[in-house]
Amino acid sequence: MGSTKEGLRVANYVEFDPDAAPQVALESGPEVVVPMAPGCNSASFRRDVTWIGIFKGSDWEFNLTPAQTAQECCTMCYQWEAPGCNGWLYVPGNSNTPTCNLISGYAGPNKTESCPNGCPDIQFSKDNR
Repeated sequence: MGSTKEGLRVANYVEFDPDAAPQVALESGPEVVVPMAPGCNSASFRRDVTWIGIFKGSDWEFNLTPAQTAQECCTMCYQWEAPGCNGWLYVPGNSNTPTCNLISGYAGPNKTESCPNGCPDIQFSKDNR
């Protein structure tokens, strides 16, 4: 699995179901190319982030889903139209916890056409700081 200029190579990508978290099926099958979202250039990603949340928020919803790369996690966030994705965190590792954390559906200030419910401020922690 690797990235291309056109998008991400993902095995059996599953389109978003509004009643479930977005997922990437890793079973064997045909490989498809998922277009990479414009904001998912790994050169601009923050590094060593260990936690993400809504600034001055509480009880936000999140979904843990598998992803092979940070670009894949980012792309799932951008493609998640309803309830909308506020932020994402990719934490690679060898654990039973899925690697991609997507925060969703939290209303906030700064309403725009692309974010009609607003865009809350995101806070994060880096390496035990």
